[in-house]
Amino acid sequence: MNTLLDLKEHLGSMDERQLKQPIVVMNSDKTISTCGEIKILKEDLLNDGSDDPCVLQTSKQFLEDGYSEEEIDEFDVEFSKNDLIIVFED
Repeated sequence: MNTLLDLKEHLGSMDERQLKQPIVVMNSDKTISTCGEIKILKEDLLNDGSDDPCVLQTSKQFLEDGYSEEEIDEFDVEFSKNDLIIVFED
């Protein structure tokens, strides 16, 4: 798996014209997505254990959806506060 250091290395080798291009990703199934948002998380994102699709929300959002504190405590933290995430659009 690549890291942000790998991304930084690639970005450092690009000229200004290349850096001004939209961010696009080609998925392993050859579909293309565009970048919707790049952000630093202000809260942990938790996974409720579902697979298809995987639900990632903050603990506050899960509470609002009716989950109990005890249920939420069992959820895995997928992304931690202060992680950089890139959200792609379909």
